[in-house]
Amino acid sequence: MYGHPTADIKLEMTNISDLVSDIIFNKYKIRDPYYWPEKISNSFREYCTQKGPEFFQNKNDDFKQSARLYDHKRLFTASMFKRTLPNGEIGDRKWVMYSIKQGSIYCFMCKLFSSRLNSLFVSKGFDNWKKYEKLS
Repeated sequence: MYGHPTADIKLEMTNISDLVSDIIFNKYKIRDPYYWPEKISNSFREYCTQKGPEFFQNKNDDFKQSARLYDHKRLFTASMFKRTLPNGEIGDRKWVMYSIKQGSIYCFMCKLFSSRLNSLFVSKGFDNWKKYEKLS
């Protein structure tokens, strides 16, 4: 079922218990959206929604993989999991999932439910830290 250890995970499960046993084996990869299968099965979707987006955020990473060089080095920071709303309140970006492998962010709901596979938040991940403030 699995190819090379760094290859994308391919899940073809028929029930959640099969999925959970595979996930325990791949507990580090499953948290990283980079390794999620391109075609999302219903059992994988169900598992992820039961866990919720925060399970996949990787908030405790050091984010060094996200470093990008523009006029100076920029990288993703833990503060980017939050945003300031127009009324001044601080809101959580619960939809954001950070990929440790890729150093980019993905959208939880988009990755699970979107049919637009060419969207950055689904395919390669967003990593333009000069424009991160435009994220909702």
